[in-house]
Amino acid sequence: MADDLRNRAEVAPPISSPTPSPSPWPRFRGRWKHHARKLGRDFLLIVAGVLTALALENWTARVKERRLEAQYLRALASDVQEHIARYDRWLAALARHAEWTATIWGWANGAPPTQPVNEVLLWVRLGGQLNLDAHFQDGAYEDLVGSGMLRIIRNQALREHLINYRNSRLRRTAVMDANSARAIERYEASVADLIPPDVGWRAVTDAAVTAADLEPVLAEFRSRPVVRHALVAMAESHRFRMNAAAQGRQQAIEMLAALEAELAR
Repeated sequence: MADDLRNRAEVAPPISSPTPSPSPWPRFRGRWKHHARKLGRDFLLIVAGVLTALALENWTARVKERRLEAQYLRALASDVQEHIARYDRWLAALARHAEWTATIWGWANGAPPTQPVNEVLLWVRLGGQLNLDAHFQDGAYEDLVGSGMLRIIRNQALREHLINYRNSRLRRTAVMDANSARAIERYEASVADLIPPDVGWRAVTDAAVTAADLEPVLAEFRSRPVVRHALVAMAESHRFRMNAAAQGRQQAIEMLAALEAELAR
């Protein structure tokens, strides 16, 4: 019986311990890493897309600003070219006025006039002085300042040049106008009641005026010392305004050169 129990013990299979079930953590960790990498890639793509869109938007805005700046610079250059042309017209007109004042000065000192009677009477009344058109084309600058867009011009030195140029021109024009007004007022006072109303009316309307109408006017004209003093002041006004116009023209040329240089950059 003992042998039988021994044999059965030898034949019976060994009792093994139960096999533990595999842990789910490795699979979960693997899936989490996969999803984390995928989320990271998606996040980076979104961030890159947003940054690209912002960069593109900024680039587009800069391009638009540069185009608008170029448009304003061209408009400013066009305005300044008109300023130069106006100064040229001023200088030509002032030269003609100075010639007439010199001619009238000769009449006041006894030189016989050779011009038609009505023209002599006209210039005796005017003294060789005519008002100049002081309107300057400033549409581009006024639009820039009025809209608060002057900052669109990136070059700060150019912005300051524009501001100084316009302020200087306004001051110069005001001084020229005041100087002219004083000279005209002085001359008009010197020839007050010089030309009889009927003679002046016929001269203005191109009606018949004769040397007989002119002789007493010239005689009275030559007898008034204030007339010669006023003519001297008128000639000085011409010189002053011609110098001021020449300075303004030079400043306009420099302003135009600065604008063209900025456009060429």
